[in-house]
Amino acid sequence: MVLSTPVPATDYVHARVDPAVKREAETVLTAAGLTTGQAIRALMTRIAADGRLPFDIFAVTDAEIEQARRALDKRHRDYDSRRKRPNFRSD
Repeated sequence: MVLSTPVPATDYVHARVDPAVKREAETVLTAAGLTTGQAIRALMTRIAADGRLPFDIFAVTDAEIEQARRALDKRHRDYDSRRKRPNFRSD
């Protein structure tokens, strides 16, 4: 979504944020030359244009991936050990 002519910003976004998180974020934004409002507008514009978040909010650690892999391997082993296999041998 690209706007060819500037549209006045008339809607408000209100959010409750932990004060420490807000201070840390504002420090980073100030160093980047942005206000909180500018950063929020840029984020919202990017989401609208791309139709998705511009970053992975649900990042998974390597340890979590390994834990999930082990759990899945165990489920497969458990399933295989319970599965009855037909005996086609005619001894």
